[in-house]
Amino acid sequence: MAAITVGTALFLLAIPAVMSDLLSMPGNPIMRQLQNEQKVSRSDLRSLIHSRKMSAKWREMPTTYTDISLGYLILENYLSHEDYPGNLQQAEGALGNGLALAPMNPYGWMRLVQIRKIRGAPVAQVAEPFRLALKSGHNEDKRHMMLLLIVETGLDVWDELDEQEREIIAQKAQRAWDRDPRRTATLAVRTGRSDLLAELLGL
Repeated sequence: MAAITVGTALFLLAIPAVMSDLLSMPGNPIMRQLQNEQKVSRSDLRSLIHSRKMSAKWREMPTTYTDISLGYLILENYLSHEDYPGNLQQAEGALGNGLALAPMNPYGWMRLVQIRKIRGAPVAQVAEPFRLALKSGHNEDKRHMMLLLIVETGLDVWDELDEQEREIIAQKAQRAWDRDPRRTATLAVRTGRSDLLAELLGL
């Protein structure tokens, strides 16, 4: 009798995970396309978002919310921000939920930085998640585009950073310059901080 009771309890405990996985399945092929940098349609993005929202009703996972956020963020590229301002709000809200569950995620914090920059948030609001990205990990340099984004944002919010954070940006700026001086110079021009970059590099 006890074995039956334990078995029943384990079965009931497994239901949320099973339902969550089943409901997320329609969005999985779309997510793989995005991971492979393949273009997806607006309809596909909405399907991805819907599948992840349904999945989250049964089990909350950090990746579920970051997938929702990514869907809304890419959807923003298809639609006018003036006509559909809710996409960025939804992206930021979902990402906030994901980061609350797994805060040691530099990629998640940097995506929040991107969202806030797109919607024209004040520098202090952009600097807040950026500083958390710096604190949550330094191994993101393997992805060159992420390294460039960190350097660009660091130059953008330089006045909001403390001495330790500025030292991190200086090191990353040197790394980016060694790898790709042309792109590094271009992002400095884009931020209007060419003089600051030159100073950090000792040029």
